Amino acid sequence: MKLETLEIVSLREWCRPVAASELKTADGNCAFWADEGEEIRLPPPDFTLDPADSEAIGRDCRNVAMNLVDFTQRTDGRAIAKLRDVVVRNGSCTVMLNRHLALAESYHNRFVFEFIKAGPISYADARVGLTVNGETCMVDLKLYPVAEIDQRLDGPAVMLTARWAETYLHWIIEVLPRLWYRDEFPWMRKLPVVVPDALSRFQRDTLQAFGIEDRVAFTGQALSAETLYFPTFFAPAGLGREHVAWLRRKMFAAYGVAEGRPERLIYVSRRKARARNVLNEDEVMAELAPRGFEAVCLEDLSMREQLALFANARLVIAPNGSGTINFLFAPPGAGLIDLVVGSDPHPMFWVMAKLIDCRYGRLRCKDTPDGRSDLTVDMAGLKALLAQAL
Repeated sequence: MKLETLEIVSLREWCRPVAASELKTADGNCAFWADEGEEIRLPPPDFTLDPADSEAIGRDCRNVAMNLVDFTQRTDGRAIAKLRDVVVRNGSCTVMLNRHLALAESYHNRFVFEFIKAGPISYADARVGLTVNGETCMVDLKLYPVAEIDQRLDGPAVMLTARWAETYLHWIIEVLPRLWYRDEFPWMRKLPVVVPDALSRFQRDTLQAFGIEDRVAFTGQALSAETLYFPTFFAPAGLGREHVAWLRRKMFAAYGVAEGRPERLIYVSRRKARARNVLNEDEVMAELAPRGFEAVCLEDLSMREQLALFANARLVIAPNGSGTINFLFAPPGAGLIDLVVGSDPHPMFWVMAKLIDCRYGRLRCKDTPDGRSDLTVDMAGLKALLAQAL
């Protein structure tokens, strides 16, 4: 295995800024910045069993790739770069500007990229001792295994795929919003887009709905691109107001679904999922069904059916997982009771709910130690939250 040293640089460090009108004809590495990001102060959850838990929600970020401190979220500005002669590594979708420089915006921004260590690129921090003129000094390095180029793009293309694109949540909230560039640069709609190999049903469905027909499947381990247009995530390091508003508008329009009224009571079941199953789901439904809740497995529904379901939601109860991202399409005023794994509560859906003017509460559940994160719902706690939410 051959190792190389690695440094991380951002678009602002690597690219010269250009106006939108210059991007197509500009030479070299350049970028257009569409906005400067935002700082959002978030209100606390609406339903709560423990005020101390509500106060802690903004600090539950130890395993969360979001720039969230207490009740304030900060996101970077979005940009689109024109990159020349780069290599993209499959798996992590890390853009290598050369053999020693990785683009921080390959996954959100530098903060998030370093937080997750870019995943499958598998770089490691190392401390090496070097002797110079008889003196030994310690040098901190990042090392990664080199992947040989086995796929090439000769003409210009747009990078769409990203790390974890195979999961529904990341595809919906991170990958699809990268299509914002098509609004800003209509001429780019004619360029092929780089997508994952072996697209899943929901990926094919959404790409077709968005009119993305000219696609390049990322089949190799390392893809060499002569000219790669690289749109950043819509709201790097988190979620943004315009980010979620854009996605709602585009999804409703693409599938011909109208924003609805808060009427339906929904329980999202994960009994067909591989993890985060509710172990006492029968007991949960015995409590919910008499109140008018319907249990749904999202795997059984088409994309349009899922949109229509959540567009008319009044209250959703769901184990914290990919499918909960569909609450993004709920009408203002709808509520979400988030069944979170007690040992790893994730605040993302709280942020999302507040950005779309919806209500939110979370119930910490007992989880299993086997890595599946199956959970057992505290029935007394659920009843107490229902009393607040209905």
